[in-house]
Amino acid sequence: MPPSENHAPKGAVHAYHKAVDHTPAAHCAVSTCFSFPDFPALLLFIAAVLLQMKVAYSLHKVNHTPDDDGEDEMTTRERFRALTQVSVAFAIVVSFVFINIMLKIGGGFIKCAAFTVPGLLVVLGVACLFIDQLNQDPLEGWYFAAPISAIGLLAGFYFYMNMADLEFAGACLETASLVISRNPATEFVAIFMVLLQAGWSIVFATCMAGAKAFITEDPYQPVSNFYSAVPLLSNVNFSFLGTYSSPALPVDKIWLVFSIVLTFFWGQQVLKNIVVYTTAGTTAEWWFNRYSMKHPTWDAFVRACTTGLGTIAFGSLLVAILEAICYMITQTKKYIEKYANETVKKILCLVFIVLKCLQKCLEIFNFYVYVVSGIYGYGFCQSAGHVLGIFMTKGMLLAEEGTLVSLVLLLGKGCVTVSTGALAAVAVSMFPDLLEGVPCEAGAAFGIGASIGWGISLVAFGVIETANATVFICYIENPHALHDDHPESYEKLNKAWVGMGRTEVEHDYAEKYELLGDSENNAKDGKYGAVSTTVTKK
Repeated sequence: MPPSENHAPKGAVHAYHKAVDHTPAAHCAVSTCFSFPDFPALLLFIAAVLLQMKVAYSLHKVNHTPDDDGEDEMTTRERFRALTQVSVAFAIVVSFVFINIMLKIGGGFIKCAAFTVPGLLVVLGVACLFIDQLNQDPLEGWYFAAPISAIGLLAGFYFYMNMADLEFAGACLETASLVISRNPATEFVAIFMVLLQAGWSIVFATCMAGAKAFITEDPYQPVSNFYSAVPLLSNVNFSFLGTYSSPALPVDKIWLVFSIVLTFFWGQQVLKNIVVYTTAGTTAEWWFNRYSMKHPTWDAFVRACTTGLGTIAFGSLLVAILEAICYMITQTKKYIEKYANETVKKILCLVFIVLKCLQKCLEIFNFYVYVVSGIYGYGFCQSAGHVLGIFMTKGMLLAEEGTLVSLVLLLGKGCVTVSTGALAAVAVSMFPDLLEGVPCEAGAAFGIGASIGWGISLVAFGVIETANATVFICYIENPHALHDDHPESYEKLNKAWVGMGRTEVEHDYAEKYELLGDSENNAKDGKYGAVSTTVTKK
């Protein structure tokens, strides 16, 4: 096993690391915010959002009616709101408790998940065999039991032979949990983005109602007002697109639905990726500074909503286009279900599957693009090239480490979901008036609480997943910054890294390409701690 070349206590080669007052993104983001294609995508995104909100506001004014709910209904609504608020608060508390547990024994969770999942697969395979024997068809059971059990045994053997990788994944998870526990504002940013997504969904629903009225010419809907809400498009002749005789689709009106759906998915992707960018920037602030900025999360969030928004908008547009096309295919399949032949249906299904696979792959790729952009402040194209380089050199290790952490976070999501559902069920059992008139109150309460718990856990542990990916990328490219700023965390990661038979880079990426800016003044006054540790090779 080769020794580490950068273990400072042993006298390893150590790159000169300056004290910095910002993450590299703070120095690079301004210069990349006007780059192509980020800046045009930003302008287009702002215009699309404003237009969609204009349409929704116009329709809301026409359709708005006073609320005539009686006192009893308001009381029921308040009771339901109370149950929801208690469930949300409890889910947040349980999520933070689980995060603190991961901070203490993240490596233990990794090992537990690595061997529990293969064991469950083996048990599932055996169960399939016995179930089919009860049905007096044991031969058919082997078709399911054999491959499932084989996958479980191979996965368990793989993890057993790569225990060092589990140690490194555990060290990354502990470091990520430490960052989030010290910067809880990242969780509140994520929750705030979820609330914005809920509001954005209301805007989408309002626009779709108007679009449906426009297409179907429903006399009970204000069609003319929808047209008046889009003055730039009201005088455009779309007859060149052609029409089909009934029952074919009204092709000359598809543009309306597609543009609304595309803008909706685009906004959703942007809001989700702002959280990724913010969390990556916050983790990088912690990584490159011994003493964190006063508001590292706020600084990262501001960058995500200003200089980094063009980068986020462009990548999100690529995913949104695929999502919108998949949505249109789904609606088309429903529309032509009674009229199209089987060949057309199969072709649509094939296209849908291919596009969905591309969408998922692009979402994963964009996730790492925004992590890199949050760290270094690069534009989309430069970040994408950087991610491709990481995939080529450390792709297998990145996939393995990310899978292990995802298993642990799935366990956490399950705990939060079940415990929140159980709390809601107990609350309704103790106070039946909370869901008065609802059949099977306890079951309904469990479903409501579990749904809320799952949603909150997705937000909370999504932040952990982003921080974990940031820690991984920062360590393989900037290990010396961590040693100078957070030696305790460095020791854990370095020990696991050396245990895998790997060596650290000789010079930090950020230092090599001068991404840290000029911080000599900060170094002189010692505001951000000691400035360098230069030692000789062992």
